[in-house]
Amino acid sequence: MRARRNDLSYDTHRPALSLDAAGPREPGLRVECADGGRLVLRQGVTTLLLGRVEPGHWGVAVHRTGRYRSPVPPISAACMRRRPDWLHQFADHLERAAHGPLHAGRWLLRSGDLPPDARPADLVTDWPAAHVGWDCPGWNGVVPLRPPGDPADARVRAHRKHVRDGTLAPVLLWRVSALDGYVLLDGHDRLLAARAEGVHPPYVVLTRGLDPARRTRRADEAAARVPRLERHGDRARRAALHALGEAAARAELESAPTVAWPLPGGAPAWDALAAADAPGWSA
Repeated sequence: MRARRNDLSYDTHRPALSLDAAGPREPGLRVECADGGRLVLRQGVTTLLLGRVEPGHWGVAVHRTGRYRSPVPPISAACMRRRPDWLHQFADHLERAAHGPLHAGRWLLRSGDLPPDARPADLVTDWPAAHVGWDCPGWNGVVPLRPPGDPADARVRAHRKHVRDGTLAPVLLWRVSALDGYVLLDGHDRLLAARAEGVHPPYVVLTRGLDPARRTRRADEAAARVPRLERHGDRARRAALHALGEAAARAELESAPTVAWPLPGGAPAWDALAAADAPGWSA
C-alpha cells in the first residue's frame, strides 16, 4: 500500500506528516468490539489484547497475550546514528506492513519529545493483566504489547548508549480511543532504555485524521466569523484572517477517533477468546 503524503510541519518543534491511504478497508492490526464494553485488539487472526470497560466507564481491564509482532523491522545502530527523517521512515514501514494498523482514510504522524497530552508516567507496567483507571478526563497513558524487558539485556544496554549519545530512535505510539490512551507499536526496548537512563525518549505518534468533510466544516466555521469583523477595519480583518489560517492548520492536525470493527460472533465470541487466551483472568 502507498499513501499520499503531505508535510504538515507548521511547528518546527513538533513536525507532522499526513498519510492519505487508499486501503485496505480492514487492516491487519485492528480493534474489534462487542456488547458489554468488550474489545479485542487483533493482528490478523491472532489475539493481542482483550479488554472490558467497567460499568460506569471508570476504566478498562486489559489482558495481553504477548504474541504481538511490530510492523517496524528492527532498527540498526547504524540507522540510528544516521538520524533519518523518522516520520517518513515510520511511514515507509507502516505502508509496507501487512499486519499494521493503516486502513483507508487519513492518518497523522507527529513527532516530538512527548505525544500531545500524554502522561508517560502512566505507563502500564503490570503484565499480562492490568487495570487502566480513568479517574480523570483523558487518561493518555501507554499500554505495551510485549512483556517488560530486562534492563541488563545486551540490546537494552546498547540502546542506553544511544540515549546518552542523543541518537535513540523514537518510540512509535498509536492512539487507540477505546483505551483512552496509546498502544506501544514499536520501541519497547528503547522505552525501557530511556527509563533506565531517567529520561523520556523521543516519540512518534500515529492517529487517525479528520476526513475532508470535517476539515472543510472546521474551516467554514472559522471563515463565518471573518465577515462580521470587516466593519471594524483592516486591523480586525487581518486578525480574523490570521485566525482563519490558524483554524485551517488546526483542522489539518486534528485527530479523529479510532475505528473499531464489530467482533464476529459478538459477546459470546469474546467470552470464548477470553477463556482460551486468558484462562483465569477476571475482567
